[in-house]
Amino acid sequence: MARKKTKSTESNPTPADETQESGASSKRAKPAKKTEQVYPVRLTRKQRESMIHATRLVRKVKERLKSAEGDTQDIEFTRKELDSLSEELTGALGFVATADKSLLTAVLNKVDKLTLSLQNEPSSTSKAVVQKTAPKAGPLIYQFKITLKHTRPPIWRRIQVPDCTLAKFHRYIQALFGWDGGHLHEFIILGDRYSDPFPDDAAFGTEELNEREFNLSKLIPKSGVVSRWNYVYDFGDNWDHEIQFEGFVVDATDANYPICVAGKRHHPPEDCGGPWGYARILAALENPKSDEYEELMEWMDPFDPASFDPKDATSSMRELS
Repeated sequence: MARKKTKSTESNPTPADETQESGASSKRAKPAKKTEQVYPVRLTRKQRESMIHATRLVRKVKERLKSAEGDTQDIEFTRKELDSLSEELTGALGFVATADKSLLTAVLNKVDKLTLSLQNEPSSTSKAVVQKTAPKAGPLIYQFKITLKHTRPPIWRRIQVPDCTLAKFHRYIQALFGWDGGHLHEFIILGDRYSDPFPDDAAFGTEELNEREFNLSKLIPKSGVVSRWNYVYDFGDNWDHEIQFEGFVVDATDANYPICVAGKRHHPPEDCGGPWGYARILAALENPKSDEYEELMEWMDPFDPASFDPKDATSSMRELS
């Protein structure tokens, strides 16, 4: 009787055994993959074709563009893809043919507009709301994205600053990109040139407006309508920065300004030959066997082209406040 009972017990698992087997099975099951949120961007056929042949977008994005049919289609991108798309389009604009430039610029404007709207979503890590028009009350806080043109991948910074003169804005840009201020500079805004003019500029026929006499609030209407500006530093190396006004910050916190809220990549060293000289430096740094590598290491060490810390950039700007 006892042996039969034991045999029956061995051949028929108890409920506890079933529970253990069920638990083991559930542990082996892979959790469902979380679906990423996607965002549509309306693109024409010509815009898609330009993106395919004139950029270095990743293969899966190009395949998605190729598979789209018809003239105008909504192409979906994840948030990460939108960020990469913005960077690649910005970098490509410094190198593409004229026929592609207007097409890619139109796409970049769409992507930037969408990305800016996402900044105000509840899931965003940013606590401040950015809007195109000025708030009805409170101080004016401006958000800009500043990109060092003709660098690929692009070097850029996103900042929030209170109203100030162009002269002070110039010093903020110097701090953001590590320039030492040893060269001339100018802003080009809607066809006008602003700088720190020399007394003899008029004798040479130059018409530079005094940057110390113009505040951001004088140049950017409260409606927020503004084109992209340029800031050029060192007319020899010709470091050309594109300044894009993104909107007014509605401050929901007691934050101190100025702030660098985002950015990518280390700034180039001063007097390195401009964007093209810097491109040669990056190529040499990737090849330790090159003749230039050891010399560059002595001059630039330590140097990580990919490094950037918004907190350090913020500290550098605030030293000027």
